[in-house]
Amino acid sequence: MGGFLLWVRLPEHVDTVELQQRAVRHGMSIAPGPAFSATGQYSNCLRMNAGYAWADRTARAVELAANIIENAR
Repeated sequence: MGGFLLWVRLPEHVDTVELQQRAVRHGMSIAPGPAFSATGQYSNCLRMNAGYAWADRTARAVELAANIIENAR
């Protein structure tokens, strides 16, 4: 295990708090950017854990995250 993270900046119109709520409905958790700002900045950013070895489960999770993001447009 490790402590590697990805900070992902999405287009300005994407609300990652909303994305997080959608992700939870699919059994997935993402960390919306405002959780890392005392002033609520980074609403279009999210943090993803990348510390595990790549596996089929990881690929499915990345694909699900991509689908959730794509449907946010």
